[in-house]
Amino acid sequence: MKLTQSTWSPFQSPEVREICGHLSAAERQELLSLARGYGQETAWRFALPFGLVAFAFFSSRPVGFALLAPFVIYCLTVERARIRAHQRRVREFLAGTQYAREHGFQSGALRLFAFPWSR
Repeated sequence: MKLTQSTWSPFQSPEVREICGHLSAAERQELLSLARGYGQETAWRFALPFGLVAFAFFSSRPVGFALLAPFVIYCLTVERARIRAHQRRVREFLAGTQYAREHGFQSGALRLFAFPWSR
């Protein structure tokens, strides 16, 4: 089974969709590599602690509740900052592509997401 390598996202903004539709093969591979690395890092920095907290709940509710508070604080501080830093890197990468430069897209003004309910 061959996995397709797509840049599609359900809430992708029209600007990002336009840029991604005009990526060169090298730019597409670099963007996918950036996403793959972020996903792998997320697995270790978020999914693993989440799994430990979930396991603690199944083993002992008091231990699970004791680990829940530090996990939530970790998510609200460290992970939130990491997510924002990754989004900034993606914006800078997309704005630096050939198509985006030719059409005047700026990283500071580039929206990554467009939610239907926020219009």
